[in-house]
Amino acid sequence: HGWPTAHLAITQIEICKGRPTHPYDDMVLELAVASMSKYIITYNLKDFKNIRSFGIEAIPPKRFLEILEEA
Repeated sequence: HGWPTAHLAITQIEICKGRPTHPYDDMVLELAVASMSKYIITYNLKDFKNIRSFGIEAIPPKRFLEILEEA
């Protein structure tokens, strides 16, 4: 049952106005969308600038640890 969700993620990225990430990072965004993730944890924030329309936020590892401590 994972394939339809993965296809949906790819379709969402393809129809998005403009490319939200660097082309090499698309698979990371596709996986995050398909898995309904809230965050992409990365030091590479510049290539994930316009992903909020997918309901996902790119954050550095330190910020993710802070979020875990707050919970």
